[in-house]
Amino acid sequence: MREKILLLVILFTIIGIIGCQKLKDCPCDAAKESEKIEVNKKEYLIKCMLPETVTNNTTNKLIICNHTKNIMNYRYAFSLEFFNENNWTEIPLNINWEEILLGLAPFETFEWDLNLYSFVEQHNEFKKGKYRISKYISLNTNEKYSLHIGSYDFYFEFEIK
Repeated sequence: MREKILLLVILFTIIGIIGCQKLKDCPCDAAKESEKIEVNKKEYLIKCMLPETVTNNTTNKLIICNHTKNIMNYRYAFSLEFFNENNWTEIPLNINWEEILLGLAPFETFEWDLNLYSFVEQHNEFKKGKYRISKYISLNTNEKYSLHIGSYDFYFEFEIK
């Protein structure tokens, strides 16, 4: 019996260490172009794009780290925008988005891979210039009766030369 209790204590300690990520564990920590959005004095949302350049053969990884005690909600949908005459203009995407609300647990990371160069080529007749991907997320408390904390638009800017 004592051995079982000791084994459970060790198991829960290991699980606690794995689930208790620090800010430096976010893949964006080393990126120059990372952005930290403060939710409160101790909690952050961090976003970045790796690699920070866009080329024909590169798959970029768009990352959002949830360094909060809250649930980060998001959908599959995002938008593509082109910087034209000092304004951001949304480019229509012919994508049928599945309308499912997804949640990212506290201290987890959301990553998706996208060849931004090819994506622009498909949707904007490959105009050179400044672009950005826009992703909407919201934060809700991690409780039985969840409360809305805030909404955020994340922008991943890049250039096609």
